[in-house]
Amino acid sequence: MLTPKPDTDPMFVTFVTQSIGFTDSVMRESVGVVYPAVAEGRFAVLPVPVPPLAEQRAIAAYLDRATAALDRAIERTRLQIERVEEYRMRLVADVVTGKLDCSGGRRCRAPRISLTGRPEPEPAILVTQ
Repeated sequence: MLTPKPDTDPMFVTFVTQSIGFTDSVMRESVGVVYPAVAEGRFAVLPVPVPPLAEQRAIAAYLDRATAALDRAIERTRLQIERVEEYRMRLVADVVTGKLDCSGGRRCRAPRISLTGRPEPEPAILVTQ
């Protein structure tokens, strides 16, 4: 476990340990195939930049703001994927159980879902055989 020293900002340490440079260094120092690990003493040789505390805080605050927008976008995308998967399962179930009849090349009215939270028009689905 890594414990930040009193002169280090915990958020800065979090960002450093998640950086590609740090994780690459850890992987180079790890031993074992099934469960790679790093001996506690080997952490001391890992290169970790430690600017003054004020600069650490400024860097961590900037990265927190910059990654917040990405985190929101990732969460919105994850929710959209979840809605599409639910919609697909419901649509297949409706066709299989006969609640939605798309046989004979007729236009079917499929229920719509909103990926954006705004109402969307219902399109006709044409099924051809």
